[in-house]
Amino acid sequence: MRFEHPEFLYGLFSILVPLFIHFFSFKRFKIEKFTNVAFLKNIKKENRRRSKLKKILILFSRLFALTSIIFAFSKPYLVNSNEQNTQNDIIIYLDNSFSMSILEDSESIFEASKKEILETKFPTNKITLLTNNKSFINIKNDELKSIINNIDYSQNQLSVEAVLNKSELLFSKSKKTKKYLLFVSDFQKKNDKIKIRNNSDYELITISKKPSKAINAFIDKIELKNKLDNYELKIYAKSNYDKEIQLSLYDDKILIGKSSLKKSNDYVTNFILTKTKKIKGRIVIEDNGLAFDNEFFFNTPSLNKISVLTIGGNNSANQFERIFIENKFSYDFKNFKKINYDIIYKQNLIIISEIKKLPKDLIMHLKSFIDLNGTIIFIPDQDGDISNYNKLLEFNNISLKKIHPTEKKITSINFDHPIYRESFSKIVKNFKYPKTLRSFEIKHEGNKLLSYQNNKPFLIENGRFFLFTAQISNENSNFSDSPLIVPTLYGIGSNSVNTPKAYYYLQANSKLELDFNADNLSKVKLSREDFDFTPIQETTKNKIKITLDNKLVKAGHYLLINKSDTLETLSLNYNRNESELIYNNTKQITANNTFYNIKNSLKNLKIDRKLNKIWKWFVTFAIVFLAIEMLLLKYFE
Repeated sequence: MRFEHPEFLYGLFSILVPLFIHFFSFKRFKIEKFTNVAFLKNIKKENRRRSKLKKILILFSRLFALTSIIFAFSKPYLVNSNEQNTQNDIIIYLDNSFSMSILEDSESIFEASKKEILETKFPTNKITLLTNNKSFINIKNDELKSIINNIDYSQNQLSVEAVLNKSELLFSKSKKTKKYLLFVSDFQKKNDKIKIRNNSDYELITISKKPSKAINAFIDKIELKNKLDNYELKIYAKSNYDKEIQLSLYDDKILIGKSSLKKSNDYVTNFILTKTKKIKGRIVIEDNGLAFDNEFFFNTPSLNKISVLTIGGNNSANQFERIFIENKFSYDFKNFKKINYDIIYKQNLIIISEIKKLPKDLIMHLKSFIDLNGTIIFIPDQDGDISNYNKLLEFNNISLKKIHPTEKKITSINFDHPIYRESFSKIVKNFKYPKTLRSFEIKHEGNKLLSYQNNKPFLIENGRFFLFTAQISNENSNFSDSPLIVPTLYGIGSNSVNTPKAYYYLQANSKLELDFNADNLSKVKLSREDFDFTPIQETTKNKIKITLDNKLVKAGHYLLINKSDTLETLSLNYNRNESELIYNNTKQITANNTFYNIKNSLKNLKIDRKLNKIWKWFVTFAIVFLAIEMLLLKYFE
């Protein structure tokens, strides 16, 4: 026999009261004088026997009645013979995603759920606790408190399917073990589709923590547009209630702007930022909903110059210097016969300009430069060696065939390509078309950026390799003097560097690829005031590929440090997947067994699954013994 409320068994100490009364008589006797002593002795003996028997019977009836009442309140149950040796295997999934931080009665539903778990007595010696970012397998009940108290929010969200699959792997394989999965969550809607699970191997019990009032405002995204003299910052917010959103803009810790975002304006606002200094931006809104999405971090681009090197003959020395202006680019020219090849790897963009025959060593180093994600513009000479050119071009899935001595106009621009998107605010149809006198026929795999009137390519792109299909100097073309050359080369140069974006979202295994003109790049680390770590990375001569683990990183500004030098500032933000407070119906997960607190769910486990209820029998026994006591008192003389 087991008890649902064993704490009531302490009431058994109350049976000492009638025992105490029985053994210590508190009745006061009145003395009467009586002369017939022999008759008195007989009466005394008879009365003693009858009185003693009556008292014992009354005592036992009271004890049995009191014991029955106490047992009835303890709610005893009998375990079936088949379940006598059965153990419980309980897995608790505690959703610690950001959506659980919403307040309910001045306390987050996550903290309330943690308290519920700590206040619950689980019918097993060990349990398994799962969260979105950690697993605690077969922990003892006395270890649970310290573990629960140390669990914090995680932006890593597990899908319902992932939790169920993970739990099924962790459950005991014993058939004698009863298995229960307690799924504690607000069941926020995600992109994954939910299927009803009816698994006979375990009982799925959903404990819904959906808030009664789900209101939230948040910063959704920003746009940082590069203007001639400044940056235009456009901020987009969202809200599921009509109240104005108060917004503050900071440069690090200094307030530089304020705004009120209104529903009538789609919660959008603009700021103008200076280009004279780098800004470590932090946008903050006032909101009583979720806290994690009330801040947004960004920064303006660094003022590091892009390194451009032209390799050619003497006739190419000053060909592009006017395009790559000093405030953004560091431009240099080297004659292909006198170049030190080591400087190739310090460049972001290399222009091979009208060399009739490429040296073997130059081809080898250019291939290595491409492997390191360098950007190359190749401009052939009309009298160049095609087979020599193809040794480099075929490495990029391009090959030259033959040259056509036909004049052609360049009439088509790919305005959707990133190098033209910044330069042209609208599609231009009528412009002064540049032309070429002779051009190469090519076989290629790539995108056409500029095309002739017959739709043949003039400029193609394959990854980071750009090829002009004709010589562009004045003896063959007027392209060098046309307005189109500036946005073309300037755009390629600007996009030749993987400049850190204004901001990044923290997602599972976020990957960043960055270019730096730094000597001796080694293992870099990310650092902020209270935290620093070394991310997974792949470092080459002047490039870094970083993989961020969103389990380790918090939102904020991080310095990217190489040895003792700061290379860049990265602004990292939590993604906004949880900001939209829309919830699933738990019936989509399981057709039954949905509760709203953990204690009720465990009561269901113990009573409905295990108990052969016998507390009503003890109520009956109590009534019977009380009735016996009343009969004894009334009729037993």
